[in-house]
Parts: sequence; C-alpha cells; structure tokens
Amino acid sequence: MKRFFLSFLKSYLTIPRKVISNSFKIFYAIIAILVLSAFSNNAYALPDLYFYRVSNGTGTVTINEGTTTRLSMDIGNRGTTCVNGFFLHTYISSSSTFNPSNATLMGSAYKNLRLCSGNDGDVSTSRLQVANYTPGTYYAHYVIDKNNNITESNESNNIATVTIIIRSTTPTVDPDFTIVSNFRVDVERGNSWVNDVDRAEFGDYIRIAYTIRNLTAGTSNERLFVSVIWSRDASLQTVQDNVLLGEKRISTLGGNASLNDIISNIFVPNVGNVGFGSGHILLIADLFDRIEETNENNNIVSRSFAIFVPSGRMENTIAKNKDAGFKSDTDKLGSNLVPFSHEMLTYPNPFTDQLNLTMSTEGKSHISVHNISGRLIWRKEYEGFISESIDMNGQPSGIYMLKLTNQSGTLVRKIIKE
Repeated sequence: MKRFFLSFLKSYLTIPRKVISNSFKIFYAIIAILVLSAFSNNAYALPDLYFYRVSNGTGTVTINEGTTTRLSMDIGNRGTTCVNGFFLHTYISSSSTFNPSNATLMGSAYKNLRLCSGNDGDVSTSRLQVANYTPGTYYAHYVIDKNNNITESNESNNIATVTIIIRSTTPTVDPDFTIVSNFRVDVERGNSWVNDVDRAEFGDYIRIAYTIRNLTAGTSNERLFVSVIWSRDASLQTVQDNVLLGEKRISTLGGNASLNDIISNIFVPNVGNVGFGSGHILLIADLFDRIEETNENNNIVSRSFAIFVPSGRMENTIAKNKDAGFKSDTDKLGSNLVPFSHEMLTYPNPFTDQLNLTMSTEGKSHISVHNISGRLIWRKEYEGFISESIDMNGQPSGIYMLKLTNQSGTLVRKIIKE
C-alpha cells in the first residue's frame, strides 16, 4: 500500500502543465502525503506495558512463616496502541535477579484488561503460596507477557521483583545441659577395672561413665566440655582449691537429646594441699560458662569419693594423663592440674578491681590469669616468695582462672570479678 501511494504521488507530480493546473497537482500531492502518513504511523505504533506500582510501593513484604500473602500492582501502557489483555506469570526464587532456570513458577493467569496509551489498571495477583517455605528472604518475580505474544516498543520493563521476608514465629530457646546424677566411677586394678568405687589411691587411673542431657529444644554452636574435678566441696559454691582432673569435649547435643559417654584414663593426682581423705568428684557441664543456657544452676553433679596416698609413694609428683582426649581444644589452661604442697592465698575473692596473691614457694614460678575462653589476660614470672596485687580494672565481670606453674606442677584456681 505504501508503494502504491508513492507511485501515485510521483505520477501526479509529473503530469504536464497543459493537462492539469498547478492547484490540482498540489491538492493531489497533499492527499497522497496524508494517506501515506497515516499508513506509516500505523505500521510503527506499538504498545509498551510496564509496572506502574507493585504491592505497597516499598517492594518489600514481611509475613510470618506458615502463612500466605496476596500482592496487588498497577500495570500501565506507555505505548501508542492499545492491548486487550496479557498473561502475567509469578515466580519465586532466592535470587533478586530473575532467571527462569533457578526460579519456581508459582502460577500464571490471563488478565482480560484493555490498556490504551497513558492508561493503567489495578491487577490483583493470586495468593502467593509460601506457607511451606522456611524463614528467610525470598524474591517474587512478576513477568508481563513472558512468551512475547505482544510486540512492544520496550521489552525490558516487563519484570517487577518484590522482596518476601518470611519471619520465624518460633521463639529462640537456649539449650539446658545437665548431667544425670547417678554417674559411675571405676578404678583400674592391674589389667582390669573395678566398677562403681568410692575411693582411689594417688597414682591410680579411673574412668567415669555418665549421661548428659539437653532439656530444651535449643542448640548452641559453642563447644561443649564436660569437666572432672575433685574437691572437698560437693557443689563448687565455695572458693577453694579444686583439682581439675581433666575435661573432655563432646559433640554439641541437639534439642531434647541425650548422650551416654565414658571419660577414661583419668590420672589420680597428688591432692595433698586440699587434704587427702574424703572428698567429692564433680562432673560439670560447661564449666567456664561458654554457652548461654536457660538454667545455669543444674550443670554440676557430684558423688563422694576419697583419695588416699599409699605409703612409699612420693606426694609431690606431677600428674600425668595418658589420655590426650582430656586436653581442651587449645590447651590454654592445661588438662591436668596439680596443686602445690604450699598454700596459695588469694583475696578478696570475689574481688572488684584488684586481686591480692601471696604464696611461699621455691624456684621460679609463672602466674597467669585467663578468661573463660582461655585467652591470656595477665602474666608474670617470680623467684621464691610471691606477693602480688593483680590489677583487673577494665576487665569485664565474670569468672577467670588463675594459673600458677613451677617445678612442682600446676595449680589453677577459679577467681570471680564482680
């Protein structure tokens, strides 16, 4: 048709003057140009669908887990011709950039909506079924005319993305570790074990069979240790010399789980300064309070256990532990701690900013203070008699371990900063 009117225009413009007057030539030329222009405009006129508004205008919707949501949007036409309807596809993915290969199709619908140039219409989408999705951040992608059934002047503005935040409604619960009170202590005699004993001699090896439980559904990513202590005190409430026989790292317990375990090959050390004879073996979950728990008052269980020194054995022998499994992950405080035959006086305990230390000992000694994570806070070397004021000003309140080491062995004492 366009070629016809071009030929028509050319033929009339070349008519001889004697055949037709100039006024008729101009008239026919104008008519031809107007008709040609109309056909030309119709040939290049196209619609342009786009998202005018999506959801609440912010592009982010927050819902609770286990629920669904419905979104609404305005779709407009910025082109020069009308459309009588279009398909709208809905996808969801974990990526903010739409890619059909890694997105899940949630639904599609034909919107029977006539949109002409400069018009927009409100479109309600079907309910977004995300009730089975776990809490997290997702992205809903809405695509106009995904299969390109409509030729548009701009095909790059047919996608809108809405951020969907699914919020957990399950309250966060801390774990609660506790050790069953009826744990068993066995002692090695020769090549066999004597089960369920209440005493041992210096130099013996013992093993402890116990059960640890997590009483809540909560879990923790922190490392869980079970510590073995011999003490005069059955509850570890008083501040005194407590002999840490060893500790063992176990796998973190899941919610409402339990574990039957054995800590074996625990060397019975010299406990002369604490006092031989009657005492207690304590099992403690999370001794250094690394893990936040719903109940911090049920981590200790104890049973009566006496330690004696047979005649002829040296009382100041450094304890050796033949099971490397008792060492902590960093071995910062040591795994087997043996007290000295000389009394170490620390006061006040608990303290506010300054801790005083007095001890009479021989040879070189090293004293250090560590936090509950084992990090070194303070350290100093001495020769002979020790009298020191340790400045803890600026350190946070909590439990610390005071470690003293010399040729006789190692002593660790729990100190508390208020």
